[in-house]
This record gives sequence, structure tokens and C-alpha cells, in this order.
Amino acid sequence: MKTIKILLLLTLTFAGFNNAKANQPTLSIAFNKVINSYLDIKNALVTGDAATAQAKAKTMAATLSTISDKDMNAAQRKAWAEYSNKLAADVKQIISQNDIEAKREHFATLSNNFMAVSKAFKANKITLYQQYCPMKKYYWLSEVSAVKNPYYGNAMLSCGTTQETYEAVK
Repeated sequence: MKTIKILLLLTLTFAGFNNAKANQPTLSIAFNKVINSYLDIKNALVTGDAATAQAKAKTMAATLSTISDKDMNAAQRKAWAEYSNKLAADVKQIISQNDIEAKREHFATLSNNFMAVSKAFKANKITLYQQYCPMKKYYWLSEVSAVKNPYYGNAMLSCGTTQETYEAVK
């Protein structure tokens, strides 16, 4: 009888671990859609396209709402609890602003909050580069190592340096 209880306990324990791991791909897919939306906003700001930045911010707002904390581990859940509302507010500000410079200012805050979440999630399927503009003193994430500054666009396209690399998670 004692052996049966131990086997049952072990089975339930491993089933719980497998279930948590099985849900991680769902979270990874959703989070990578958010990453893509963020990068789309960044690329629109690089080209100075306020309308596209606004449209991509709307997409990011929608993808943020698809992320559920039930699939998260403790570190992810903690970061999500701290930053999810901030991310939503940042995106809302980018949507509501008409001026490209105002969008860029709010993108700086979005970037800081998004970098914190990205570090906690460790779910990016592509390598991301944390880049820094010394003129504005702002950071952002990029999908390419070559600097394309979203804060100055064509005026100072290559102003900045890569500070950190977030390796792709396989």
C-alpha cells in the first residue's frame, strides 16, 4: 500500500511538471508575437512612419492581451505582474500620440519595460540586441546587430551601440 501511494505521488508530481512544460510553448508563441509587434514599432520609428508605428502599437496591444500568467513560471509571473500594465500603458500612449517625436519618447519607456520582461521570460526565438543611444540616453531592442536608431531615424540612423545580446532560446 505504501508503494502504491509513493508511485501515485510520483506520477502526479511528474504529470504536473510535464503539464507546466507543455504550456511553455504556448507562452513562447504568444510572447514571440509580442516581440514581433515591438520590433515592428521600432522599425516604423526608424523610418519615421508615425502611422505604421500607431498601427503596430495597436497590434502589440492586442497581442499583449493574449498572454496568460497561468503558463508562466514564478520568475515570469513576477515580471508579468510588475510590467504588464506598464507595457499596456506605454503602447496606449504610442497609439494616442500623433507626433512621431512623442511616439519616440513613449517608445523609450516601452523599451525599458519590455527589456525587463524579455530578460525574465527568456523565450525569444530570435536573437535580440539591446542597443543604446548616447545622445538620447535611451535603450531599445533590435533584431539586427547593426544599429538603426528609432529615436532619431534618418537624422542619426547609426547613432548608438549594442550593449547586450539576448541569445535566441531554442
